[in-house]
Amino acid sequence: MTELKSPRDSTIRKLFALSMNQCAFPDCPTKIIDPITSTILGEVCHICAQNPGGSRYNPQQTSEERHSFENLILLCRNHHKVIDAPENLHRYTVEFLTQLKARHEENAKKLSPDKFALSEALVAKLKMTLESYSPPNVYMNFQGAFFKAGGDGGYLGGDGGDGGVINIVGVTPSGFHEPIDADGGDGQALGAGGGGGGVVSYTGRSADITDIDNGLKVSSIFLVDAVRELQGLLYVLGGGWEWCTVPSLPCNLQLNLVCIFETGSVPINTMLRIDYSIEDPEGHTTLISYYDLSIQSNSQIRRYPVINLLPVEINCVGVWCIKVSSGEIPLVKHNIEFRLAND
Repeated sequence: MTELKSPRDSTIRKLFALSMNQCAFPDCPTKIIDPITSTILGEVCHICAQNPGGSRYNPQQTSEERHSFENLILLCRNHHKVIDAPENLHRYTVEFLTQLKARHEENAKKLSPDKFALSEALVAKLKMTLESYSPPNVYMNFQGAFFKAGGDGGYLGGDGGDGGVINIVGVTPSGFHEPIDADGGDGQALGAGGGGGGVVSYTGRSADITDIDNGLKVSSIFLVDAVRELQGLLYVLGGGWEWCTVPSLPCNLQLNLVCIFETGSVPINTMLRIDYSIEDPEGHTTLISYYDLSIQSNSQIRRYPVINLLPVEINCVGVWCIKVSSGEIPLVKHNIEFRLAND
């Protein structure tokens, strides 16, 4: 029997039809596909990893089972990384994710699936997210190179090639000067198919000791009821919490966290990945979000206010600790006490 290399198109269509075009993670508002621009914002995720060494990999699964509807879930990029982070695997088990998927799909069945129909092009783009998600990153010097992500056009009677995925790590688009061709090629003969378009993405790298020496730090951190950034200034309502009440346990919250990042002399056009974790009173730490910080200002003081909506599940009262880091470099901690209402 031929081994199945990826989910069938019909599986992707069914998965999306029962997604409500929304990340399946509880209370996450992120769309899977932008309804206006058709930009892919989410990713097709395996509950049991498709490759050995991956999160929750099950060697007993067949290729059919591995790429089946039951083993797939649609999440935003952020929550895909959260469920696969090594420190979170004790929490995001196969059973947990299967139940999460089932609840999300039960809610979707109450709506009309026709509202979320997929074109062939969008099916192909969603399948490409399976190939583009790869936790390890390799850093190389490609100065003077030319990159082609678009597929070549087909020859007489043949289809064009699929587009590829290029992930640029640690640098902003304006800081990457080598040319990239993401357009699919035209057919090479009359009636031949054109090549598929490629995908180019930019993600942050982990900070290192050189960045700290260059002045990378968090000068201020606080939780707020509401915040707005306008022309580099923050307008804050209800900031500087000492404690927060929850109506019951467990309780899912969205916390508005503000961090002021000082980047000193970190090189312009650097992109750094900032991780947000939370530690409960018993010392268990969970990665809950991340942010790619683009350093693009050429002013003498390079200061960046970053507002992040953190999804947290509070399952006990006491003092919790929000941790901000980049790779192995801790940047700042912020304590907040959660109390039960009417106590």
